[in-house]
Amino acid sequence: MGKHNAPRKVSKEINHAVLRQAMLRRLPRVVAGSGKLFFPAVPALTEHFTEVLHKMFAVLGRVFDKEETKGIRESLRTKLDEAFNRSADSRVMVEYHTNEPHAIGRCPDSRSAIRTLDPNPYSAALRQSA
Repeated sequence: MGKHNAPRKVSKEINHAVLRQAMLRRLPRVVAGSGKLFFPAVPALTEHFTEVLHKMFAVLGRVFDKEETKGIRESLRTKLDEAFNRSADSRVMVEYHTNEPHAIGRCPDSRSAIRTLDPNPYSAALRQSA
C-alpha cells in the first residue's frame, strides 16, 4: 500500500461539545429559505404576527435585533392598516428570501417584502421593502 491509500488515523480526543458549537455557528451561513406567509388584515394582531415572523426566522438562523424587529413591526402595521381600510377581508402577504448559502447575514436580505392584498384577485399588490 502506498502513502495515499493508508487508512487515516482519527483522533480519539475530539471534544464533541466544541465541534457541535462550531457547526451551529456556521449553520446560518449554509441554510437558506424562501416563502410567503399570508396574514388576515387585522391591525390588532400586529404584535402576534411580528412574533410569528421573529420565531420563523430564528428557526432559519436569522435573529432580529430590537431595531430590526421594530422596523418589521412598523412596516407590518402600516400594511395591515392599509389592507384593513380597503376591506376587512383583505390579507397581507409577507414574502421572504434569506441570503443565499455561504453569504454572511443576520436577517433576511433586501428582497423581503410586505404586501397588501385586496380580496379582489385582479387588483395590483402594493410592495414595500421590510
